[in-house]
Amino acid sequence: MALPVGYGEGLPDHEELRNIAGFFNCDAYFDEQKMRAAKAPYYGLTSFMDHCAGRVIRALEASGQLENTVVLYVSDHGDVMGDQGFWTKQVMYEQSAGVPMIAAGPGIPAAQKVATCTSQTDIAATTREVCGVAEDAGLPGVSLRAIANAPSDESRTGFSEYHDGGSRTGAFMVRWGRWKYVHFAGMPPQLFDLEGDPHEQADRAMDGGKDSQIKAALAEGERRRRAICDPEKVNARAFADQRRRIAELGGEEACRTAYVFNHTPTPDEQDKMREGSPL
Repeated sequence: MALPVGYGEGLPDHEELRNIAGFFNCDAYFDEQKMRAAKAPYYGLTSFMDHCAGRVIRALEASGQLENTVVLYVSDHGDVMGDQGFWTKQVMYEQSAGVPMIAAGPGIPAAQKVATCTSQTDIAATTREVCGVAEDAGLPGVSLRAIANAPSDESRTGFSEYHDGGSRTGAFMVRWGRWKYVHFAGMPPQLFDLEGDPHEQADRAMDGGKDSQIKAALAEGERRRRAICDPEKVNARAFADQRRRIAELGGEEACRTAYVFNHTPTPDEQDKMREGSPL
């Protein structure tokens, strides 16, 4: 197993990323051997999922439904395995924000690969199209069958946002063509050239005023992000909702002492927390 990207180079020079790394503090518990050992079962799990997908395909084939079934192999996020000093998923690097997006079945060309950015909203659009549900202009997304049958559209915007565990401010990512722009509400942005720097080790936003191409990419990233949402308003709404939920559950101390941070509390558990009873 190879060591993580950027191993030994320290954390990225960004306030929010250092905050996230300090909150989860995973990297402090790994040495080189443990890093390699952690990556091996991750790849084993990936192979196991591939095997499970094969079982589904064989079951469809045995039941005579394979030729009439669209199969999507996707994930909600990738996983950062120590790269840049992070583990799990809380950052916008490709290892986290990039997901498998594999489709097969009627209307999808075999062995076709396109560079068009896709997102999870395209899954709903694909389902509507496959099931013959009328298009709704108010819903986002494009059918993956349509994307697979069209030339690569590197101008299409990919989008992701994060307001979850450990964050002090919202992170909003847009990706198009070779560029990735990450906006942090109230903090400096990041910009990566994924063509020249696929491991995202050089934040070009740090020298944005010196290079006309970088300056233009920063402006384009900001324009694309603004076309999707107002990050300050979304960020304020997300954190206000979190404060409301904390208050409903009895306050911050109740959440720290009564809430186990590995699942969303069930309704019964939430009632007990409000009453001050132990779970």
